Amino acid sequence: MTSKTKGWLFSFLIFILVAAYSGSHRKVTVKDLAREAAGKQVVSSDASDSERRSVALLRELIELRKYSENVIDLDFFNGEVGQHLLEPSTMRSPKVAAESLKVLKAYRAATASNHEKQMVILNELQVMSNGTAIKPWMTAQYAAAEKWFAAAEDVYADAADPAQQVHLVKGIVALNDPDEYNRRIAVYNEASEKFKAATAAFNKGQAKQRQSAGVTEEDFGMPKVK
Repeated sequence: MTSKTKGWLFSFLIFILVAAYSGSHRKVTVKDLAREAAGKQVVSSDASDSERRSVALLRELIELRKYSENVIDLDFFNGEVGQHLLEPSTMRSPKVAAESLKVLKAYRAATASNHEKQMVILNELQVMSNGTAIKPWMTAQYAAAEKWFAAAEDVYADAADPAQQVHLVKGIVALNDPDEYNRRIAVYNEASEKFKAATAAFNKGQAKQRQSAGVTEEDFGMPKVK
C-alpha cells in the first residue's frame, strides 16, 4: 500500500443475498435489489418484509462505503501525511513525527469506526443469508490493513522518540539508532506487500461475485474500481 492508495480502502463487498427473497411474492432479480438499495429503483409495494429489510441494510452499507471513500479517505490522502506517508518531510523532527503519528492514528480510528458499523450490518446479513454474506477474503483484507496501520505507526513512533533525535541530512532521515528504524521500515514494507496481495484478492472476489450475480458497481451507485 502506498500513500496514494484510496477509494476501496476498508470497503466491504456490497452484494445480493438472493436467499433473503425466498419468501417474496414477486420475481426479484439481483439487479432489482442492487438498484433498489442504490435508490435507482423503487421497492415494490408487494415486497416481502425480508426484502425490505435487506434493501435497507444494503442501503446503509452503501452509504457507509461512500462515507469511507468520500470523507475519511479523502481527508487523509489530501493532507500532508497522507500524500507523503513515511517520507522525510513528515518526520523531519520528533515534533513533526509525533504530529504525523497523531494524524495517522486519527485516520485509523475513523476507518475502524466505519468498519465496525459495516460489520454490524454484515453480521445481520450473515444470518439472513445462512452464513454466506461474509467472505474470508473480506476479513483477510481488513486484518492485513490493521497490520499495515500498526507497522506505519511504529515507524512514526520511533521517529517521535526524543531519544532518537531524528533529523534530516541532505533530505535523508537520520537517527541515533538507525538499525531499529530500518527494522521497523522492513516490517512496514512486508506489511505493505501483504496488504497489497490481500487487496488484490479482495477485488478479485468482489468482481467474481458481481459477475456471477450479473450486476456492476454502477447498479449500486458506486464508481468502478480501477
